[in-house]
Amino acid sequence: VALAPAAGTTTGPVPVLTVANVADPQGDPVVYGFRIYADALCTQLVAAAADLPAGDGTTSWSPDPLPAGSYWWRAWAGDGSERSLLGEAVPFSVDDLSAVGLPLAGGPRLEVLRTVSGRGAELRLLLPAAADVTVDVHDLRGALVRRLHAGRLDGGERTLVWDGRDRGGRQAASGVYLVRLRAGQAVATGRVVMVR
Repeated sequence: VALAPAAGTTTGPVPVLTVANVADPQGDPVVYGFRIYADALCTQLVAAAADLPAGDGTTSWSPDPLPAGSYWWRAWAGDGSERSLLGEAVPFSVDDLSAVGLPLAGGPRLEVLRTVSGRGAELRLLLPAAADVTVDVHDLRGALVRRLHAGRLDGGERTLVWDGRDRGGRQAASGVYLVRLRAGQAVATGRVVMVR
């Protein structure tokens, strides 16, 4: 049974998908799978997980950060040899938080100031205190495209520029990229759309 996000819910870029656990008639351990789609017909798969062990009463999974938009999610249960059919598609949306950043209570902020078409983006970091900081650019599959910063930074505001290139110095392809700021244990995420 799909519990969250419920139909019509708006989440941040990292939704937590949760189902109520079921019991296997033969008493076998139950595993779960989740799928997220970009269309109501569930033909455009954007994220998936399979064979997750059951949690305590419920089982949850979170994908890599998703760009703003509408999505549909489904889940299945299995016992290692057989799987149930996918459940009914549940619509939800992801809020576009890149323009305002993702402030955490007392935590860091990341704002995408401007995207330079085909050449990258300008980013503003706001740190409430000194911290060990990494700033990474990921594609929508979660693969690391480029590390923009790694090291200690004092609190305050600073600007970083992603030049639109990957770790090998090649121009990144057109598409949506996610920038993840990690300061200590806190994380903030922004979205960059690259058009060439």
